Parts: sequence; C-alpha cells; structure tokens
Amino acid sequence: ASLGRPAHFLAVRHPSEAGGGGGRVVLSVRGTKELADVLTDALMDTAPFEGGFAHTGVVRASAALCESYAQMLRAFETKGYEVVVVGHSLGAATAAAVTIQLRRSCGLRHARCACFAPPPTVDAKLAKECAPYLMSVVHDDDFIPRSQVASLLAVYRELLVFDWLPAARQDAEALLELGPEWLKATMPPSEVLARVEGALESRMTRWRESRSAMLAKMDDLIGSAD
Repeated sequence: ASLGRPAHFLAVRHPSEAGGGGGRVVLSVRGTKELADVLTDALMDTAPFEGGFAHTGVVRASAALCESYAQMLRAFETKGYEVVVVGHSLGAATAAAVTIQLRRSCGLRHARCACFAPPPTVDAKLAKECAPYLMSVVHDDDFIPRSQVASLLAVYRELLVFDWLPAARQDAEALLELGPEWLKATMPPSEVLARVEGALESRMTRWRESRSAMLAKMDDLIGSAD
C-alpha cells in the first residue's frame, strides 16, 4: 500500500473454470492496515468526483486503481466477463468509487460492487444514483460506516455538553464503599465525599465557563462539515 493506493489484488475466473458459466473478474481492495492507509483515511475533505463529491483520499485511490486496471477490465467485460469490485472499510469506499468511475468514465457498462463496512464516501445524490449496482453490508452498530467529519464533530460536541458530575459522584461513593473498615474509621466516607464533591464542583464550574466558546466553535465546524 502507498498513500492514495490501498493494497489490492485481481482475480480472474475463466469460463472453462466456471462449470459452464461465464467468466468473472474480481478486483478486491484491502481495508486500513498500514500507515499509508491511515494517511489516505485522514484526507477527509471532499473533492469533485463524477458529477458529485467524495472523500479526497478515496478519490485519489480510485484514480490510481482505475489508471492501472480500467483498460484491462473493459477488455474483459467486452469478452463477456462479469466485473466485480469488492472491499472492506477503506477498501470498500475505494471499491465503490472505482466502480462508479469505471461505469461513468471508463466505458464499462455492467461493473458492480459489494462493499463491506464502507465509511461515508460520496454525497447523497451520487449515492442514490449508484444504488442499482452497488451493495453495502453493514453489521449492526459498526462505527466505521457512520464515521464522517460531521458525525465525529457531533460526538465531540455531545461530550462537551455532557454533565459528568453526577456520574463522578456515584463513582466516588461506590469506591468509598469498597474501602476497609479501618480506613472508614480513620477517614469517614462522608468527609472524603464532601471534599471530592467540592473539587469536582470547582472543576465543573471552570469547565462551564470555558465551554460556551468551544460549543460555538463546534457548531460552526459542524455546520460547515454538513
């Protein structure tokens, strides 16, 4: 793998090997594993792509793979081979973009794609247009398919507004209950808890004072990311 070019392989099943069926070509793209993949993931701004917009790192990956394989895949399709692009995670996003680019810009008419746990890749309009030939598989509450700039910023904003004081107080009470009796006799839990609550309240007050400016900044960022 390298920046903007995830690891991948190409597999070909010829008609004579298909038990009487037609031939098939599969381009399989690996998900994030190396530092180069992480850097590709980190290119999270958007770039123009096939009449819409897409994740910049994925746009670069799609361009690299199409440059290497589009001519070959078009030749296989012309001979009647089925062209399938598959991938997982970063590989799924790349597979989706490659399939869109193959059909829209590289002359393939029947290429299709299977994506496993794809992160958000293209804008809503382009996603709807490619739905007939692109299938996404998402397991339950998998985080990756829901991770985009706007959603990550929204999670951070929720953390900013969360009132963690009651939870911290409960944790302190539970911890004091676990103390040995001799320690409770030396340091009454009520006194310790009062000191802990005072320290927590003081810190929470300072946090509330600085939070307003941070929330305003987060709202601006979320608005621009949407």
